[in-house]
Amino acid sequence: MTRTAAAFAKPSLLGALTAAIATVGVHQAGTADIDRAKGGAQHAEHAHASPWADLTRAVAVIRPTDGNDGVSGTIRFERTDGGVRVTAYVEGLEPNSRHGFHVHQFGDATKPDGTSAGGHYDPAGSGHHAKPGSGDAHHAGDFGNLEADADGVARYDRTFDTLTIAGSQAPVLGRAVIIHAEEDRFDQPTGSAGARIGIGVIGVGNPEGFDRPLGR
Repeated sequence: MTRTAAAFAKPSLLGALTAAIATVGVHQAGTADIDRAKGGAQHAEHAHASPWADLTRAVAVIRPTDGNDGVSGTIRFERTDGGVRVTAYVEGLEPNSRHGFHVHQFGDATKPDGTSAGGHYDPAGSGHHAKPGSGDAHHAGDFGNLEADADGVARYDRTFDTLTIAGSQAPVLGRAVIIHAEEDRFDQPTGSAGARIGIGVIGVGNPEGFDRPLGR
């Protein structure tokens, strides 16, 4: 190789090395950008989801539907090791009566008769109504019956492992609890429990005073 050719070869070699280094640098920078983007997305997802996933208490305050003055009460939902504990105190019912009550699809109480809350909450699409604890497939919102005493007051306490407050499995937050006029007979499709006499939207429970006994 002549001296002139060698002189041209050296810059070409340096140029190739420089280009290769630059390519590696761009690749590393691009990978770092992707990693940062992934991390940011994961952080954003966690920041959005965690306030809801961490909720342990929810509450629905029952108000009467049109023409059913006197029906009122409180339904509490509390996350426990065994599932969601549902406790209730409802008054203004007929003495010694039974009333079906369920979680319904929508937390919408805009219609005076409560029908804006939609049908029974059934996120799994079971399409089947049944008594809780029967072992049969049933709507996640099936709670059975409230049983009123001689004073028209009903109390309820049961734990469900088939729903959550705001988790991935049948979350109830933002939906509605409906009290029906009649007993839930557990026939299809919704138990023939009659009209809706009380409704309450399920909201985030305040930890302060949540453990106070329900009722008077």
